[in-house]
Amino acid sequence: MGASTISILNVINREFIFIVALSILLGSGLAYWLMKEWLSGYAYRIDFEWWIVPLSALVIFSIAFITVTLQALRAASAKAVHALKME
Repeated sequence: MGASTISILNVINREFIFIVALSILLGSGLAYWLMKEWLSGYAYRIDFEWWIVPLSALVIFSIAFITVTLQALRAASAKAVHALKME
């Protein structure tokens, strides 16, 4: 209805990134604790470094951002006539 592609991308990305950030915040503490417990049970154990959690969060954010952006660009640049024709 007259919105620019950039404004559509901002709204969609903001919603999905918020959901991804919330899930990372809820899951990272539990994942860190579970990995420490699981790795401590081995005879030849390794240390679970703290930087693995932020690195994995960065990878998850990147994948989510790229995926949502590409799908939103595809949807925003599609012709509305084709979508209405299929309805």
